[in-house]
Amino acid sequence: MPPLSRALLALVAVTAAAPAALAEPPEATAVADARPLSVRSREGDAAAGRGVLSTHAETVGAGRVRVDATNLALIGVGWGVSEDLEAGVNVGLPVLGDTWFAGASVKGVIARRRSLVVALRAAVDYGAIGFESGLGDGSVGFAMASVGLAADHYLDGAGVVSLHEGVVLSGVFPRGGGDVGLLARVEAGATARVTSWLALQLEAIVPIALTAGDDDDAFAVVVNYGARLHWASLALDLGFVKPLGDDGGLAIGAPCVTLA
Repeated sequence: MPPLSRALLALVAVTAAAPAALAEPPEATAVADARPLSVRSREGDAAAGRGVLSTHAETVGAGRVRVDATNLALIGVGWGVSEDLEAGVNVGLPVLGDTWFAGASVKGVIARRRSLVVALRAAVDYGAIGFESGLGDGSVGFAMASVGLAADHYLDGAGVVSLHEGVVLSGVFPRGGGDVGLLARVEAGATARVTSWLALQLEAIVPIALTAGDDDDAFAVVVNYGARLHWASLALDLGFVKPLGDDGGLAIGAPCVTLA
């Protein structure tokens, strides 16, 4: 083959190979996020460890501190001792008469799976409950010790819908003597994430006075419903709290605003 022909063939071969040589290398296959859904949810929700009325099983995370304020009357602080252990304090300010309390708690995760997290929580509280009577206003002091179990279930692979359940058993000790009361509380709720920063919430708590007398209210249901705006370092709950069967107050319930 003449030298000119060989040169032309070589030029054609080089030109054909150039696009392949200059093309971008294939992207690496994305690695699926194998972390538990609860941990992934916590990174985008500053208040993932709680509802409005109830406690969730998730913790705040190692080294993180969460501050909660509800209707400017209830202040709480949670500190992540480790990934699975959280310590907290709560203070109820006496904005409604003589009712107030202060307490401390610890919550520890005992099981964590991809779509499930389970935690134990223990708490002690001390305070007073105000009352009105024909003889005048007053208050009854109390101390309370509680232990409970909470679970968070994620129903889909993206963590969009989750269920939250819990049960708490408390002993109530009146100051100055008196009979010790035993109180159980059942908690249930659901969360549905609409966007990466908006979620709808529905939860209910059922306090049960196990030592109630014949004339006492031994059973009640309190419901909260609303929405949560949430980001990694900020969350805002906007909702309404309504005791079922209570015809007093607003029909839709009392407004409740919680900032984390």
